[in-house]
Amino acid sequence: MNNNLWIGIGAIIKTGDPLYSDLKKINDYLTKDMSGGFGYSDALRPHVNFYDLAVPSDSIEKIKESLTEALADQETIACKISGIGSFKFGLIYAQVEKNERLIELHQKILNAVNPYHGDVIDPDYEKLIPVLSEEQKQSLNRFGNPYMTDFKPHITLGYLPDKKDVMDTIVPKLELMLAVREFVVHRVDFVKGKTSDAIEVVAEYEFKQEI
Repeated sequence: MNNNLWIGIGAIIKTGDPLYSDLKKINDYLTKDMSGGFGYSDALRPHVNFYDLAVPSDSIEKIKESLTEALADQETIACKISGIGSFKFGLIYAQVEKNERLIELHQKILNAVNPYHGDVIDPDYEKLIPVLSEEQKQSLNRFGNPYMTDFKPHITLGYLPDKKDVMDTIVPKLELMLAVREFVVHRVDFVKGKTSDAIEVVAEYEFKQEI
């Protein structure tokens, strides 16, 4: 019996945030007009991902407590989107400018979660092993995720696996749709469950306003 769960820790862009309407407009265009996948929903909201991996189910409460302690005095972080990019396999994202405070927050989250992931590796990451670099393989073994040692903050916008050949024409159109480029990371959500209909919020960590 598999007693592992997929978890994610990310900064949600709330519905009332000025950036949200632009992200939703882009996501609707990709999912509806371009017949892509990955539509936003109440469960699957736009977010800056800090860590996702599979963990033993009995680690959930320990991770929740560890994050509570690590993020107790965390202050909000002003962020900026530098542009829109895409991965070869069809994922489209808004690239968030990396800054020292984002890097520090990412490291806090890694340090809080990592002691409790055991030796579990999610099957989706395991199948990538043949194409991973040595550094990515080391990250996978250490953190349960191959991309943690090269943190690239971004917001996933949509997924067009069948239209990889037209990415160069789609991305400039999306750039024009993104009028709002600044936002504030004010909260981190800890969720479990991998598919839209199974995602459940375990905890929400509100940050302190900068004085």
